Amino acid sequence: TVFDMVRDGASAEPFLAQVRDMADKAKAAGLNIDWFPTNFVVRDGLIWYVDYECNEYMDEWSFNTWGIRYWSRTPEFESYLKEHMPEITIREERVTAEEYIDFLKRTDLGSQYPRERFEERIARLVNTVSISLTARNEQGLLVGVLFGLGMFAVGGLLVYPSSLFFGYESTSDTMKYVYFLISLYIFAGGCSILETSANPYILAMGDPETATRRLNLAQSFNPIGSILGVMILSKFLILSNLTPFDPNDRAILDVIDSKSLDTLQLGELHGAITAYVGFALLLVVVWVAILLCKMPACSANKPDKGIAKNIWNFVSIPMDALHFNKGSFFYQMREVLSHRNYLWGVIAQFFYVGAQICVWSYTIRYAMQELHILEASASDIYIAGMFAFVGMRFVCTWLMKYISPNMLLATMSVLAVLCCLPVMFIGGKTGVVSLICISGCMSLMFPTIYGIASEGLGEKMKIGGCGLIMAILGGAVITAVQGRVSDAMGINFSYIVPAFCFIVVGYYGFMTEKGAEYDPETGKTSMPRIPGKLLAFLCVMILLVGGACMASSKSAATSVAAVAGAEVQKTGIAGCYALEGPAGTFDVIEIVPTKDKVKAGEFKGIVRHYTLSGLDASGKIKARNVDYRDVGTCFSNAQGTSVCWQIGKNEEAFSYDPASNSVTFGSKKYAPAAFAPDHKALTAEILLLKEPQTEKE
Repeated sequence: TVFDMVRDGASAEPFLAQVRDMADKAKAAGLNIDWFPTNFVVRDGLIWYVDYECNEYMDEWSFNTWGIRYWSRTPEFESYLKEHMPEITIREERVTAEEYIDFLKRTDLGSQYPRERFEERIARLVNTVSISLTARNEQGLLVGVLFGLGMFAVGGLLVYPSSLFFGYESTSDTMKYVYFLISLYIFAGGCSILETSANPYILAMGDPETATRRLNLAQSFNPIGSILGVMILSKFLILSNLTPFDPNDRAILDVIDSKSLDTLQLGELHGAITAYVGFALLLVVVWVAILLCKMPACSANKPDKGIAKNIWNFVSIPMDALHFNKGSFFYQMREVLSHRNYLWGVIAQFFYVGAQICVWSYTIRYAMQELHILEASASDIYIAGMFAFVGMRFVCTWLMKYISPNMLLATMSVLAVLCCLPVMFIGGKTGVVSLICISGCMSLMFPTIYGIASEGLGEKMKIGGCGLIMAILGGAVITAVQGRVSDAMGINFSYIVPAFCFIVVGYYGFMTEKGAEYDPETGKTSMPRIPGKLLAFLCVMILLVGGACMASSKSAATSVAAVAGAEVQKTGIAGCYALEGPAGTFDVIEIVPTKDKVKAGEFKGIVRHYTLSGLDASGKIKARNVDYRDVGTCFSNAQGTSVCWQIGKNEEAFSYDPASNSVTFGSKKYAPAAFAPDHKALTAEILLLKEPQTEKE
């Protein structure tokens, strides 16, 4: 970069003419970019601006006023170097083969591997693999937590280089998608390792009698992070950057100019990139804080220094499958799974996480459908659910002083099932409120299931934590099932899937509440059946509530449709307008209202401009009849009405006459028309016709 050149003593003088020419063009367009030299890459005698920042022009941030100060070894440049780039020294501490073999013998780690040529194999490993003790303290560092946080942060940071592939036309859409998937895979993998390490640690920090309550209290802060994530990262950095164009508008843009659509989507993508990278940098700060803090040891075994044990554990898992010795990973997992209380806990956790992801993944879409709003407004409903979730988490933690965690888990599961019924059969505001209540019911489920399932595991709690965290796979499997149901029967009825999941969770809570007996000799826990009277009561309640919901669904749906229709009629300006030209051609302006919340007397919408020609007597519009011109966003209030065109990049004022129900652009008056083209089908056909035909075709 230019920054590297200046820092290393080279002159940036040969490139000043280029950057000044760039600055003049940006100023003429009313824009400023980030003129700091780290954003300019030198290649083959040319400089390239590689950054996403592009703002309105301000003279104080122009190149000649601000940027030029950092393109040579000025006092400002030297001050930046001193403040942001101090000298960093990395010290690597190596472990010898003898030290590592002694470490294995002093712990139970060595018993997991074959004894044949044990020391020879370990020596070969240590001598050929660089093992650095970069994370240790005297009491035993939380290496798993640090490793999980590290993967978490790396996954977030990798999103940025993944986004750079969108600037290369040679990269296929599939590959662009794969790069993001890899980043998200690392991101989610770090989250799983973090929970696998942190949850058992919290359970073991104090009295076993209050372990579940302690974990609930610790996880009460999770939804606070979710709320801040939705309100700050999502709502203001991601959703605020989304344009109100629906799939039809984007398809029209693709037909007119695919590069304009790419530019639009890339601009929307940058908001998400900023959120991921910013969050990852915050995780780096947390990682350093944990690294520097001494954490108490909560294990009966003497803690060991370094990450070598964790590296060897990871490398050795395939060996465990071949040597099923006592103490190996797979042997311990078999012992853990012999505890029926734990096994059913993994099953309950699988269904709970599936239900949670189902409820939250479809909340915004459900709110958009039932309340007729856009994503940005629908995210408020999601935030309300998060507030219910965090509030009820603290309430449930307090209630556990008086009610057993098992019974509270079962009770909240039953309430969640009952809340699903209005979501399925009533909808509207009632359904949305019920959806928020489901979040409140879910608040205690994950940590409570985790705590109950971990009872009686003892030193195998860490191994048990792996299965309970792997149960989050339910979020992938069950959410896909709900998606299938939603496609086939509608999003409302699809909430029968999380309702069934809550039944499974409630069953687990009732079963463990009724005095499950633990046999210390066999390590097995008995699971009594659910009482018949209680099961009958629950079934009757579900039938009664379901019947009431079905009886009221028809009238509720009618009232919702009436309200929606009234809101659309108030907009007035929305509609299709045409100006007839020569030879039966029509210049058409189509105005579609968005679902944004607006003040009285205001209007927000999308304007589609296209021409129609060669229509037959039936009036049916086909792909050959349409010539799309532009798409834009329009806004109307007491001061006037205007549209910002996406392709033309200009703003055009127009007027609406309520008396004649017509719109006027310049001197052209467009009268109401009855055209209703299917843009989705038309654009798909046009794009198909544009594709190059193969020799066989």
